Amino acid sequence: LQMLIASILALQNLSRVLFCGAGVVPTVAMLQRWIELAWRAGFDSEGVGEDRALIGTSKWIGVVDSCALLRFFGIDARLIDFDFPPGNAQSRGQSIIARVADLLAGARQGSDSRPMPVVLQYSGHAVVVFGVAYATNGVGENSLLHLNPWWRPEELLESLLTLADHAHTISDGLQPLPSKLYLAASQLKRKQYQVLYVGRLTPMSATEREDSKLIRSERIA
Repeated sequence: LQMLIASILALQNLSRVLFCGAGVVPTVAMLQRWIELAWRAGFDSEGVGEDRALIGTSKWIGVVDSCALLRFFGIDARLIDFDFPPGNAQSRGQSIIARVADLLAGARQGSDSRPMPVVLQYSGHAVVVFGVAYATNGVGENSLLHLNPWWRPEELLESLLTLADHAHTISDGLQPLPSKLYLAASQLKRKQYQVLYVGRLTPMSATEREDSKLIRSERIA
């Protein structure tokens, strides 16, 4: 969530509404407080049970919680649920990559800008996806380009520095990157995945924000 927030803060028209224009990525403790404020304001009220509390706990913040938080601030956050039928696991990764590629292509502000990343969640874990790399002349396989918050801090820093060096080519998969950044289609074999992304890159109106309190997802089977 913090990686996605950092990308949102880079957009002036969204950063002015996110966290009341503070312009910084909150700590986990502060995110917990903001999410509980979003719940109390009625965002994701159906998913909030009596025993649901975040402040001062080590509970995991999932994409639904993140979606509620972003919508609370008027960000057009959206969810996709992939729920694949049994069998044909090999095609699951290609379906996910194709849909994520569409999202990344649609999230550019201009032809020269980098796409807004998306969050891919599976089995209680989430990674940030910032690009797609395609197989070339039958070599390799289609892959998502991602950052994993479970990497050690030094690994994450090294990856970020590498991305900064190749900022103009990574979104098209043209520049070879360290192998850890690739999440290949053959690795995406689970039955269920969720994707969190920002739809429109302008703040929601007051009416749209109110209507967004009930969180529903696009479902792909």
